Amino acid sequence: VRSLQRSTVHARVGVRFWVSQSAKGTMSGVGEVFLNVVAPVIGLTLANVMFFSGVPAMLRCKREGSLGDMNPGPFPVVLANCVGWMGYSLLIHDYFLFFGNAPASMVGMYFTLVGYGLSAPASETRRTMERLVMGLMGATLAVVFYLGMVAVDTGATAADKRSVMGLFCNFVLLLYYAVPLSTIREVLETRDSRSLFAPMAAANTANGLAWFCYGIALNDAYLMAPNGIGAALGITQLALIRAYPAKRGGAFTSGGGAAARPPSASASAQDLLRAHDEERAATERGHETRA
Repeated sequence: VRSLQRSTVHARVGVRFWVSQSAKGTMSGVGEVFLNVVAPVIGLTLANVMFFSGVPAMLRCKREGSLGDMNPGPFPVVLANCVGWMGYSLLIHDYFLFFGNAPASMVGMYFTLVGYGLSAPASETRRTMERLVMGLMGATLAVVFYLGMVAVDTGATAADKRSVMGLFCNFVLLLYYAVPLSTIREVLETRDSRSLFAPMAAANTANGLAWFCYGIALNDAYLMAPNGIGAALGITQLALIRAYPAKRGGAFTSGGGAAARPPSASASAQDLLRAHDEERAATERGHETRA
């Protein structure tokens, strides 16, 4: 009888252990699916939606033949950022990363060409774009030269190539992140979040978190670090929007209508295009009021 009781206890313990391990396996499987599939799909989708959302406004600028208040200076950085991550995706053979940047690179190229074409010939904006394009192109050529020739001649490992390309991508991304940093400083100084856009900040936060999670899945520090910073900046912007609500009226109010958002000297592509639209809409409302 005692032997039968011990057998029964052992069987129950075995069943409980099997159920516990099965639950852990299921949870682990769900986590892996999220990190390896769901997160990069979210990042891919958000990245392309954010970039393509600015296309209609840019098309209007082209039809009008004027940039208005829009500053196209950051567009070359957008292009270089997307091209860099496309190159990195080829080294690690990752479809999600490639298609998360390939369509956006086309948008960045279009914005750069149109912005340069519509800028005044002798303007500082055009000179800034020329310096950015040539500087980033020079850096890109140096990386390509290393990967295609120097790395082959010196017998560099695949890890060495990834490191060089990853550092280049992070360097370009730091230039891109200089935009929200300057805007955050402006908000803290003026205690006015008018220069921030909540939907864009939320999208940047979600996009950064998605790619950060994918970086965890791949154990890739070059993906985790910059996207973690991007998500943190997005959260900071959302906190500032809540802490310092946008003020109405003031120097940027057009024609007695709602205040138009002043374009930052270094705003992201989407923010710049949105600022142009808001300024144009406010001006039209002012005309209608006077009529």
